[in-house]
Amino acid sequence: HLVNRKKYSSYWKYAGMFCEVVEGFRGKGKQIVGPKLHMVEGWRNWTSPEVFHRKKDPRDYPAKSRFMMDVELEPWQRKLHDDLREHLMVETSETGFLVAKNSLDALCRARRGLICPKALDPSLGYGAGIEAIADDSEDLSHFLITTPFRAPVPLLRDYLVSKGRRVWILMGGLGIDPDEQDRIIREFQEVGGALIQTTKYATSYEFLHGPEHNYCLGYEYDPEDNKQAEDRLQRISSTRPSFHWYVRFSGTYDEELMEQIIMKGRNVNNLLDKGKYWDVGFS
Repeated sequence: HLVNRKKYSSYWKYAGMFCEVVEGFRGKGKQIVGPKLHMVEGWRNWTSPEVFHRKKDPRDYPAKSRFMMDVELEPWQRKLHDDLREHLMVETSETGFLVAKNSLDALCRARRGLICPKALDPSLGYGAGIEAIADDSEDLSHFLITTPFRAPVPLLRDYLVSKGRRVWILMGGLGIDPDEQDRIIREFQEVGGALIQTTKYATSYEFLHGPEHNYCLGYEYDPEDNKQAEDRLQRISSTRPSFHWYVRFSGTYDEELMEQIIMKGRNVNNLLDKGKYWDVGFS
């Protein structure tokens, strides 16, 4: 409207031209339910005098590959998970008893216990997941670790540092100073090592060079969140392929969660994208 008041004179006139608009709940207001698919190209042409549309065929992006990385839990870590799942409580040497408030709280604690048990109790170990990632990435000069929870991030860093790796962190993104973000990315690319990022709300950044491997230790419920984290390695200027390793612990919440995420992605896919969505590509 500020650019061209006559052309963009009314929001709902504009929305009605290019979007499917329905009456709101109980007739209160209007609601946009999505674009008019047959009008997408027309929308690009109509707005082109004011908006630059940068289009790139997805086939022009470097290849993206997804894999399951199966990791066996130590008996003590499996017991931690199973006790929280079955009894909503677990006994530890330092805290005494960790008691979940309800089944949802037990689920969150059990998932954090899979990512890094020390996040639940300092007397516990770092967990099989980060140990497997450290071993697998031993020969990599750059790599990413993506995890959904903030609390384990400093502990994952401590473990990698104890193994002689340089570690950088980006999480919670919107409040980070842009200059600080640029410094972290620049030093990570120049020095090498590991960069740990949260799955959601990590700042939007573009790697000019460096990592090709991303280890996902824990997942978000929404497949689009996991896909967005992957795509931080796939910007328009990307030239390298990317490899995404999803750590999977058999017989746990995370294994069941991954099955549901893939199913959810497949359902969305069948509706919107003719079979080419997030679940495709797992080996």
